[in-house]
Amino acid sequence: MSKMIFLVDDEKDVRAGLRILLRAQGYNTAEAENGEVALEMLQEVKPDLILLDVQMPKMDGFSFCRHLRQEIGDTSTYIAMVSAKNKIVDRVEGLSNGVDVYFTKPFNTKELVAQIKVGLVTTDQRRNSLKDSLTKLPSRIAFEEALKRELGRFKRQSNNLVLSIIDLDYFKKINDEKGHSTGDAVLVDLAQLFGRQVRESDFLARWGGDEFVLIFPDCTLEMAEIKMEGLRKSVEQHCFPEIEKERLSVSIGVTQIRKEDSFKSFFKRADRACYQAKNGGRNRVIALP
Repeated sequence: MSKMIFLVDDEKDVRAGLRILLRAQGYNTAEAENGEVALEMLQEVKPDLILLDVQMPKMDGFSFCRHLRQEIGDTSTYIAMVSAKNKIVDRVEGLSNGVDVYFTKPFNTKELVAQIKVGLVTTDQRRNSLKDSLTKLPSRIAFEEALKRELGRFKRQSNNLVLSIIDLDYFKKINDEKGHSTGDAVLVDLAQLFGRQVRESDFLARWGGDEFVLIFPDCTLEMAEIKMEGLRKSVEQHCFPEIEKERLSVSIGVTQIRKEDSFKSFFKRADRACYQAKNGGRNRVIALP
């Protein structure tokens, strides 16, 4: 499948020239005349690289880049800024807002094409690092970025935010008695079971080993506890074909954000709740306010 390059520039002639150049290289292109339009189009367009101008009406390139990286949370897509502004302060501002490389107009087309190839490889590498290779869920790195993003939103809006840690009970026994390939198959099945029960706005990821993490934006602790109790029961009742007639269970910790919380304190409290669930006999949900 051809890669998609998003051209964001208020000059039609510039976009037309880039479109001809890039399509000749076999790339697909999409276009927007300013940052505001580009943000709207991102609901449909999924670019592999963005070529971005600086000076545009309504929303300039710096603001677009900052919004993409910090608000939307896209830290993977490679951004090449192409601008007539050639001062060091402009380059620094671009790089500070998440731009990967900065070109000044007029630019050398061979150099730009070469840099685009590098950028596309970089995008692929970043996206792969955000996905767990076994379960195909978001990875630990992706989770950490998502939680930091939600913590930032909480500080701005004081919205409800709940975090849950899910630990598969006695997973080591499965690996020891049936082998790691069976254990891996169980984790994949478990991830799919979880995925069918979360909201589109929730963020489910694999933390590592037999642990999963789940972020509930705009959700109260009571609502999350009910959801996690339902998830616990679904695991208890689920038939895992990899282990035949055996049944599995999970221990779950849940906690709600506090005004004074940092990433570390928020996660540590959810982890403590999960530990209490395991220490209290497993196969249960413990909620800590």
